[in-house]
Amino acid sequence: MFGVEEIEEIQPAINEAMEEGINIPEKKPTPPDSIFSKAIGGWYDIVVAMYHDQGHIPLKVVGFVYNHEKKAWDAAGERYRAVGKAMGVKGIDEMNDAEAADATIAAVKQLSADVGIPANLQGILKEEDIHFLAESAFADACCPGNPRDTSVEEIEALYKSQL
Repeated sequence: MFGVEEIEEIQPAINEAMEEGINIPEKKPTPPDSIFSKAIGGWYDIVVAMYHDQGHIPLKVVGFVYNHEKKAWDAAGERYRAVGKAMGVKGIDEMNDAEAADATIAAVKQLSADVGIPANLQGILKEEDIHFLAESAFADACCPGNPRDTSVEEIEALYKSQL
């Protein structure tokens, strides 16, 4: 029921980051119910969430608004600007909201590449796993909260587009 990831994975990563000079005020893993309110208040420059529900919910609440007419998420420009500024994006204060969002997204993609996070599922995803993954995604408790309806077939098509 309980894991040891905080002891075996997260705390050693925090210790290593602090040894490299990164300021981590709590010096230990911190629960999401307290860290995001502090981050929004400016206490932190960045928060690393360990899984989907920890990170997506607060980001969607404060950083994005679903535009029903466009059927897409509109980013809150100032949130992108703040992230870009924290990441050291040059000239971000002179950019309009759309430019700041694009520059920040590019910086996040570059950081992901720098630390070895794949940009897509090529080389990871296997054709024989697609049906199971699609069914699992459709059965996930978060599926009904998506901004539009979907189907197992549509999810399979999305996965196949990544091969």
